[in-house]
Amino acid sequence: MAQKPGESGHVRGRIGRWTSDFSSIASSGSEDRSGSVVTSWDETTPAGHDRGRRRRKTLRLVARYADACRLRPGPEIPRKLGRHCEAEDRDYDEIERTCAFGFDVGENGEKAGELIWQLRWLSDMGIETVIGVVLNVDRIELLEIIGRKIVPAVADF
Repeated sequence: MAQKPGESGHVRGRIGRWTSDFSSIASSGSEDRSGSVVTSWDETTPAGHDRGRRRRKTLRLVARYADACRLRPGPEIPRKLGRHCEAEDRDYDEIERTCAFGFDVGENGEKAGELIWQLRWLSDMGIETVIGVVLNVDRIELLEIIGRKIVPAVADF
């Protein structure tokens, strides 16, 4: 059930339409520091609707309050987040920048070099911590390849 205009409920800084159905909160929402639940964007909002403004607002809040954040990788990260940090008089390097990324070393490790290059690229974009999603994690050999080839190669990034 969508909230009516003017009803903010537990949502702070609400943009557009938010859902007030808390049944799916475990997978789509989060709690802010006051314990209020921030709900997910309503699926009736058109795809891409106001995406740029939401990203700018999110980056502004990250610059103001966050110790860490998860970002989508891209060459604009240092410039965009850095601009917000400057406006908030905050040191850009105080914020840990993370992202989720799929670790694909191939069937027998043949893509290990490519994965190292991709992780270097993320580091060059300002990402400090990568949350690895290992493809085919049920195959222990792939985890061994990551431990033997990837981890030592990227330890100094």
